[in-house]
Amino acid sequence: MDHRDVLALADELAQCTCPHLPWSDQRVIALELGAGECDMAIDDMVRGAFHGACAVPGHIIARLHEWLEVYDATACTDPVELRGYVSRLRCA
Repeated sequence: MDHRDVLALADELAQCTCPHLPWSDQRVIALELGAGECDMAIDDMVRGAFHGACAVPGHIIARLHEWLEVYDATACTDPVELRGYVSRLRCA
C-alpha cells in the first residue's frame, strides 16, 4: 500500500465516519489530513468509529486490514489495540 492508497483510504474513511464524530474530533482529523498525516488521521477515525459505533463499509474495513500490515505505529499508538478496534468495527 503506497502513499496514494493510504490517502485514498483516509479520504473514504473520513467520508463515512466524520459526520458521526464530535466536532472536536472532526477538526483534529481535518488538521491531520491537511498536514499529510494520513496514518494518524486513519488511526483517529478508526478509534472514533469504534467508540461511536459508526458503521464502516466492508470494503473499507478490508483495506484497513491491509493498511495495518504496513502501518508504522507512532510511540503514542498501541498497534495491538488498534488492530482490535479494526477487527471489531461495525460493518455497514
